[in-house]
Amino acid sequence: NWKIVITITLIVVISGLFFLMRGYGLVGFGFALLLSELVRIGMYQTLMKKILYISYWKQLRVYLPGILNGVVVALIVYLMSTLLRNMELPHLVILISQMIIGGFIFLAMILLFPHSALKEQLHMVFSKLRVQDNPTSYYGRMLMRYRKTLVKESEGV
Repeated sequence: NWKIVITITLIVVISGLFFLMRGYGLVGFGFALLLSELVRIGMYQTLMKKILYISYWKQLRVYLPGILNGVVVALIVYLMSTLLRNMELPHLVILISQMIIGGFIFLAMILLFPHSALKEQLHMVFSKLRVQDNPTSYYGRMLMRYRKTLVKESEGV
């Protein structure tokens, strides 16, 4: 079974990486985990190409929306952190601000600029939650407009 071979190979790889990075402390431990995950992803993608005949490019395209969202969130959090550090605020305030801003930006990226595959999923979630469109309230009109936008854009895909 290929999954067993991959798992055993990853155990050997991560053990070797831990041994090689032992002199770097916690940073070496984290870097070893990162490299082992990249090896695991590469091995699974090779297996998917071999079994399902899916090209590497098609497999990597799945990661692009998440990478794009991550880059935007990281950039905004970095800029905000730099601004707060220049104000010489306590580290705890900066950390809490990073978490709050990162969460809001991530939600905004998902809800306001969703990827085409995510639009269908968002529409299904709203349908399953049975969120009622209330044309009399401000939030109800906003939700109706948002759901109509999701439907139009997902049908155009």
